This record gives sequence, structure tokens and C-alpha cells, in this order.
Amino acid sequence: MEMYKKRYLIVTVVDSISTTSMPINEFVIYRENKGYMSKQIVIVCDTTVPNNVSLPNNIEFRLVGKRVDKIKKTINDINKNFKYLKVIYHLHHQKSALLFYRAVLFTKERKKTLFTIHSTYRDRSLKYKISSIMCSLLAAKANCVSYSALQDYSLVVRKLKKNNIIAIPNGVDFERIESVIKDTKCDFELNRNKMVCIGRMIPLKNHEFLINLLTKLPNYKLILIGMEDKEGKIRGLVKNLNLSDRVEFTGLMPRNDVFKKMCECSIYVSSSYVEGLPVSVLEAMSVGLIPLLSNIGPHIEIENQCKDIKVLDLEYQKWENTLYDLEKLSNEELENLSNKIKKEVREKYSLETMHDHYYKLYEELSK
Repeated sequence: MEMYKKRYLIVTVVDSISTTSMPINEFVIYRENKGYMSKQIVIVCDTTVPNNVSLPNNIEFRLVGKRVDKIKKTINDINKNFKYLKVIYHLHHQKSALLFYRAVLFTKERKKTLFTIHSTYRDRSLKYKISSIMCSLLAAKANCVSYSALQDYSLVVRKLKKNNIIAIPNGVDFERIESVIKDTKCDFELNRNKMVCIGRMIPLKNHEFLINLLTKLPNYKLILIGMEDKEGKIRGLVKNLNLSDRVEFTGLMPRNDVFKKMCECSIYVSSSYVEGLPVSVLEAMSVGLIPLLSNIGPHIEIENQCKDIKVLDLEYQKWENTLYDLEKLSNEELENLSNKIKKEVREKYSLETMHDHYYKLYEELSK
């Protein structure tokens, strides 16, 4: 990575910032901590940063809101002040990407753009698909975060862009996780009936399935980490089913606290309808949790790499049976399974390997 330090200025473009934001954590902050770049700038198409988000002082954040003129000014400043660096614009979200393209549509900057598609295309709204297609076609290069997501993506875009749209699977910062949880070991005897799920409580994540599943598992508890839905439907469902004493809502948490919270459980669950390549699943595996996942492409892709995880159809009986099978394992057997899963994910989904692939794209864009 040494060769990149003095050569590139990566400008990251995002809708907003949160404690769990992958573009900020796995891209911007990781690169900064590793010293991969001499300079980074983040264009945020929002006007505020949440109070619980801590940003590195040496990275420049431009809060431009939805102002195209402010984006143009930022680009002009970059062209004026950083002529000695190769500038790449890495776009991560559709709304901010479309604003950015309005600013650079007829300029040379558009030829320096990479658009990353963080979710799957199938089963999304027509509005989502149209905006995603527009961003992909306007970008000089585009990538999906899993091979299954690329396979499901718009056939028109794949044919038009040919080799300019590829898959780069997400990766996990194992060093960071290990440093956070080194003094916190998962206790399978104490926590074997505790499950955790991480993600925004939106319909596509299908939290309702997990809540209803809990009614069939009287000995289990569930921790839900992430932003609650504004209508409070998930919390209302928990209350209506008399599960308030067995479901814990944490809200958004700092990333390091999420890793520690995972250690209070033994099982990670996701009943999502749609994913890109879920980093939360990979992180849970690296902590040592045993994942039970819905039968969708990205989860199957992880299963193909890590054979000991459980991918299941969204049928309550299948999930119940799988959990009861895990209950039959001794604490030692459960710990051995956990260690095997941890080893598999760390061999297959390194964040450093992910960045190697992105730097190859940056190199191609800079020619």
C-alpha cells in the first residue's frame, strides 16, 4: 500500500454520516488509520453530524447539504489546491451521487468517479432501481459489494458497462475487532440462548419475522441494535406480543460498543429480504457468533465461503429446529463451532484484501 500514500486524494461522497456508516468506518477511517492516503476529503450531502459520531481531525469534511453550488465549490478548491495528487471521487449513496453528477456532468471530473452499489437490486422499488441505474451509467466505473448482487443487477447496465462494473466483496477490520474484544470473551454457557440482530428497522430487514419467532422460543432473548422505525411498529409488535422483557432495543451505538454487545450473545440472526454483502454478519462471525440467516443471494454467497453458517428459508419451523439442534451441543462443541466460523471468515473476508481491489480501480481511473 505504500505506493498509494503520496499519489492519491480520495474524495468520498455520502448522503450522511452515522456511527455505523460503512463508507466512513471501513473506507475513510480505515485508510486514515493505515496511512494509505496523503489526503482525504469527505463531501457530505447533509448539514449536520450526529453528536455521537467522532470524526478524525485530520480528515476534511465538507457539509454541503443538497447544494450543487457547494459541491462545485469544493471541486474547484480541490483542483486549485491539490494539483500534485491524483484525485478520485468515490460515491457511495444514490441521492448524493445524483447531486454530485449534476455538478460534474460536463466536466473531466466525471471520468474520475467510482460508484459503489451497497445493496442488492432485486426486490427494490422502481425509484431505487432507476436512480441506481442512472448513477451506475454516469460513473466511469461501478462496483457491487458481492458477486450475487452483481449477478442480480440490471442486465442493461452490465451489458453497457461491460468490464467497467465488477464485484468487490465487503471486508472486515479484524484487527480492530480483536483489539476491542480481547478482554471480553463470549460465554456460551451464560449466553447460549441470546440472539442479536444489527440493522435499521425498515421493512426490507424483516424484523417482524424475528419477533414472531421469539414467541415460539420461550427460553430465548433478542437484542436489536440499530435505528428504530419512526412509526415504532417493531417496538409496538414487541409490546403487543408481551415480549418486552425478552427484547432489548439499544438504538444506534458506537461501533466498538456494538462489538462488545455481540459478546453478550452466542447467535447472530438476520431475516432480511435484501442485502449487499452484510458487514454486520461478517463482524458477528469474526467475534465468534453462530449466524442464522435468511435464504437470499448474499447470505448464500457467505455460506459458500464459510460452510458452517446456517442459511434458512423464512419458515418458523426450520429456524426453531436449527436452534434446538444448537441447544443439543455441549458448551465445548459450541465453542469449537464458534472458533471454526471465526477462522473461516477471517481467511475469506479481510478488509485489507477488499482495499487492494479498490486501489486497482483507483489506478485504472487515474490513467
